[in-house]
Amino acid sequence: MHRSFNPPLPFRRLILTSNFMSSVSQFPHLPIYNSISLPVPNHLSIPSNKHIHLQFELSLNKSFRAPSLLPIHLSSPPWTFNQPSIRFDSTKISPSSNTSYIRHIRCILDENPNHTLCFSDGSKSKQKSVYAYSINGSLVSHHIRNKASVFTAELMAIFSCLSHLTLLPPHGRFLLLTDSFSSLHSLSNRLSTNPRIQRIRLTLHSLHSIDSRITFIWIPGHIGFPEHDAVDKAAKQATFLPKITDYTRLHIADLKNHYRSLSSNNGI
Repeated sequence: MHRSFNPPLPFRRLILTSNFMSSVSQFPHLPIYNSISLPVPNHLSIPSNKHIHLQFELSLNKSFRAPSLLPIHLSSPPWTFNQPSIRFDSTKISPSSNTSYIRHIRCILDENPNHTLCFSDGSKSKQKSVYAYSINGSLVSHHIRNKASVFTAELMAIFSCLSHLTLLPPHGRFLLLTDSFSSLHSLSNRLSTNPRIQRIRLTLHSLHSIDSRITFIWIPGHIGFPEHDAVDKAAKQATFLPKITDYTRLHIADLKNHYRSLSSNNGI
């Protein structure tokens, strides 16, 4: 007997509904934005089967909030921005021992003695999303919206670190080390529509305009590199923060995944 393994229709309907509402939340100028993305006012008596937002909330017994990060529409074409300087040297090293990685990273740092060292890390633990970064040994960590994926947390760590660098004097030289290969690979895409990556590239453009240069370096995680371990530890400690400390909006993909998970957990 052939089985298609398609989800049940009620589940599929909820997924498509949440995807649609999440997508609409990115475009507040649309005529349907208020009726789709905003909750139904208490003074309006609308049958649940006549309002998509209310029907969705009643089906999941959860409120729907989709404060997604809006994309940036730049006046300058993206290919006019300088490409980020990214080093993936460590990918060529045989992963036989952590010592080889550490030795190679130390050589890179020795080649750039006048550069300020920065490290970033993002993670998800105990259903909490967090990130941390360091600049010249000074640590900063944040608990972000728990709907955020690890990928989003990694990007937020990089963006926050770069934003901090814009406040420093011009003509700076920085090395930013991270173990997020996917984040660095995504930064090389000039045409990315991810709002977070767009903001990172725009921040890099701002730094370039004041003659501050950033070189990204990918390093493997958990190899015993002390400076990166300190950032990793700071990120994990942020899971104990009782409240969210960075309320930055999330990418629409995080919202869609979150409501898909809620639908699944409710046994729909």
